[in-house]
Amino acid sequence: MILSLYVWSQIKKKLARKVSYQDSLDFEYQIANENGYSFDHLDLSGFDKEYKTINTRFGDLKLFKHGTGDTVIIYCHGILSNNRNAIKFLDYCYSRNITLISYDNFGWGESDKFGKCTLGVKEADLLKDVIDFVKQDLKPKKLVVYGESMGGGTVYSFIGKYGNKIADKFIVDAGYNSFLDIAIQSGFKKVWYFIYLAYLFLPILFKISHYPVRSFIKKQDFKNLDNVLHLQSTADSLVDYKHFKKHFKYLKNKHVYSKGIRHCMGIDYLRDEHYKVLDSWIKVKKVTKKQKSNNN
Repeated sequence: MILSLYVWSQIKKKLARKVSYQDSLDFEYQIANENGYSFDHLDLSGFDKEYKTINTRFGDLKLFKHGTGDTVIIYCHGILSNNRNAIKFLDYCYSRNITLISYDNFGWGESDKFGKCTLGVKEADLLKDVIDFVKQDLKPKKLVVYGESMGGGTVYSFIGKYGNKIADKFIVDAGYNSFLDIAIQSGFKKVWYFIYLAYLFLPILFKISHYPVRSFIKKQDFKNLDNVLHLQSTADSLVDYKHFKKHFKYLKNKHVYSKGIRHCMGIDYLRDEHYKVLDSWIKVKKVTKKQKSNNN
């Protein structure tokens, strides 16, 4: 019981942290600097003012739009993040003439007015409202939903609730199908006896906090998700590779990075590989300077 309370309290403590827009930008600039690239060549004006403020079932939500292409990616971020973390995707999107839509997920950024993060539960409903608006407003030729970490868990939660036909493609970057499983692995992996106790007490604490207890998608149903791609690193310490392996044989489309990298940082540490995987999945190519000038 004590260990369950400890794990639960650590989760609540992490979810209670405030992350400002500047915090997110500072983090992304630091990672970019460590990997020898920058954002100086990019048009960052999409962050200056929201593209649209939409009405969701939870209240008003600001959407930020980057680019003008008819292929649209909706970015669903994870915990300790906000819409500004989308900056790391701009080089890819601009160079492929892709429009990127970002927003503050439930409980983060300005969306903390909706309430505390629920690790994929209410986040899935918010994502549904965003998708519905984007489809009606932009009428994209191709719509892709990209969720990373908790945002990836949100994608699985969304699919479990609304199905996978609402968008053309989904990308789950190190997302979880069961946050309870992640919590147990992180808190109890070295204390085997207490794993049993975790299953007795931790789900009760999760229910009290409105966190997801059950898996979002049944293992056998992954075989039907032909438009969902899962990205994973063997060295991921947050969404453990062991969790991914439980679903590996059921996942129709997956990519394991060639090197062990940090959580959700394929786009940072293995940029060429990450871009190549996205190109193949989304079916896009890098736009040449001549093509850009013709479009202008």
